[in-house]
Amino acid sequence: RFGWTAASAGLVATFLLADSRAAGVVLALILVLYLALAKLSKRFWINFLFMLTLAWGLSYGIIKISSLISVHSNKTVPGSRLNEAIKGESSSGSDRLYYLRSAGEMWLAKPWGVGAGAYGDVHPQYQIRVVSASANAHNVYAQILAELGVGGALLMLAVLATLFICTIRGLIRRPELLPVALGLLGLVMHFGLDIDATYRALPLRVGILAGLIYSEKSTKRVKEPIGSILGEIWCAGGGVCYLWVSGWGCGG
Repeated sequence: RFGWTAASAGLVATFLLADSRAAGVVLALILVLYLALAKLSKRFWINFLFMLTLAWGLSYGIIKISSLISVHSNKTVPGSRLNEAIKGESSSGSDRLYYLRSAGEMWLAKPWGVGAGAYGDVHPQYQIRVVSASANAHNVYAQILAELGVGGALLMLAVLATLFICTIRGLIRRPELLPVALGLLGLVMHFGLDIDATYRALPLRVGILAGLIYSEKSTKRVKEPIGSILGEIWCAGGGVCYLWVSGWGCGG
């Protein structure tokens, strides 16, 4: 049991060290949903708070050691970048709004899209500040709309609708998979706040999680249920197709 707690603390510590503001907001929302929907015991809360304390202490210690041995480290505590955003010392939030505005203007100019992977090439025509140049809209949904237009947006909505329906059906059949479903929701949400979708491992993870939720276990060998087939398609077919396309945000 202590091994799992230590492993969880190590994982959370790496997340705190990454200090991603958007990921932190999404994780907080997902955690609130989980705490509201799941029936948790007193023991869980004790272990959970102990793990968070251990993770924070571990990340704080690593930051302190890094500041002693590295002159380029300017972090003092985990969450420093979020504190900068709250105080208005960071332009990250306003830059993301500029990227979204550019994506919208691209779509209005060409409703059928500027072309897969072309956001970074077309964005300079719409960017407001020189320092706001970017090859990504930091929102995969807005970028698909800008690059692939109405057709791409409709396909994207079809994929999201399929994910939603299959997840709900899977949870009705297997409620114990709620944490997996919330993990899937967190990834889909974060795709709208950062460039995650350009990292191929994360869309692959979406397919794997969706397949785990919707797949059905069958003891019969004669004919597989449709749920199992769809689960295999999500896990294998979606990932292979994404690797073949190589990601729109990386130059398509």
